[in-house]
Amino acid sequence: VSYLETWKLPFSCITPEISLFIMANGDIYPSTKYKSIWSLRENSLGNIIGNSLHLDIIREVKEKSCSMCFSPHGSSKKLLHGLY
Repeated sequence: VSYLETWKLPFSCITPEISLFIMANGDIYPSTKYKSIWSLRENSLGNIIGNSLHLDIIREVKEKSCSMCFSPHGSSKKLLHGLY
């Protein structure tokens, strides 16, 4: 079954482990599938990276084996290492 048929990859995303998306207004997203959970207007990156909420999101993505978006930021390392 291919990605184009199911819109799911055969591996889970690693985006929350390696990336954060920071918008111009300061909102921060852990991935493209989550709502904004932090804001630079209220927190520093030092307080966000590795905090309990961030670690919970990483755990949740691993447990769900999320592969819903084919975003290069979440799958490129695995694709480059021939796991696809």
